[in-house]
Amino acid sequence: MAEPSSGRVGRGFLQRLLPREEEFFRMLEAQIQKTLEGARLLRELVQDPVAKDKLVDRIKEVENEGDAITHRVQAKLNTTFITPFDREDIHKLTQSIDDILDMVNATALRIRLFKLQNIPPEGHALVDTLIQAIEVLVTGIGLLNQMKNSGAIQEACIKVNDFENQGDRLLRQALAAIFDDPQDPILLIKLKEIFENMERATDYCEDVAVILEAVTLKNI
Repeated sequence: MAEPSSGRVGRGFLQRLLPREEEFFRMLEAQIQKTLEGARLLRELVQDPVAKDKLVDRIKEVENEGDAITHRVQAKLNTTFITPFDREDIHKLTQSIDDILDMVNATALRIRLFKLQNIPPEGHALVDTLIQAIEVLVTGIGLLNQMKNSGAIQEACIKVNDFENQGDRLLRQALAAIFDDPQDPILLIKLKEIFENMERATDYCEDVAVILEAVTLKNI
């Protein structure tokens, strides 16, 4: 059942009256920065799969560090009376950011598991698009504690959507390229999964942007 309007007004009044819990903003910023670190390491891995053991291990460490931040956010939600914006939105935001880093880690693990020695140029383009989308999310989430900058946040969300569309196009091109020259069907299957994981991570970026935009619209 929807929350009565009087309840929303009352909560909004309390949020203005009481000091805001700024730590949520810091944790969300740390989480998206950790996600960007993981994606940049994935780009290094794509550029040099031969160095995969060291890079994959580091990506897993970054993913664990991101998980730790996610758990801290959830624990903080359970002990904070007045949150800076809807606690459900904070929960969804941190979970969606976590999904991006989980997929980055899953992609890195697959590259090692499949013993890939070379990633085609299409994979490089996909991971570059992912990084660009995350960089825009870093900007958007960094503006969350200044809701008066809602226009800039919404602009960032539109850019993420553009990168998600670009990821879709790149995935289609990548699949067309490997299916046009199916000399090694096993390699084809491996690359298909890697490309799809990269694009799925960009889809998760769009999920974060949708939540981010909803938060700004509720709080302007």
